Amino acid sequence: MIIDSIDNIRNYNMGLEFILEHLKAFTFTKGKFEMDSKSYFGIGLEYETKQSDSLFWEAHRKNLDIHCILKGEEFIEIADISNSRSTNDYQDDYQLFEATAEQKIHLKEGMFLLLFPHEVHKT
Repeated sequence: MIIDSIDNIRNYNMGLEFILEHLKAFTFTKGKFEMDSKSYFGIGLEYETKQSDSLFWEAHRKNLDIHCILKGEEFIEIADISNSRSTNDYQDDYQLFEATAEQKIHLKEGMFLLLFPHEVHKT
């Protein structure tokens, strides 16, 4: 997991600079959209905060999951996949889990969170 300001994304030398450039020219779009190439995509979400117990845990196997907060703030709960139990079959790089939060991250406007495949999370 990496948590930082979007302005510092270049510091990680992981080929993520295109995200910063895309965000600078970004016009908010709800739903899935392509970035840079078909290898990278985003999903524009806009929602009201909900209670944690009404949300679901998820994880991805192939893709890193990057949450960029453009407006507002959100809490993200995180657990290790080894301490979680899957509740559905894996499909489309997405799987649901039952888990207990091991960490709770508070993301504010202008921050990003990069999650790796072993990090089950709910927002």
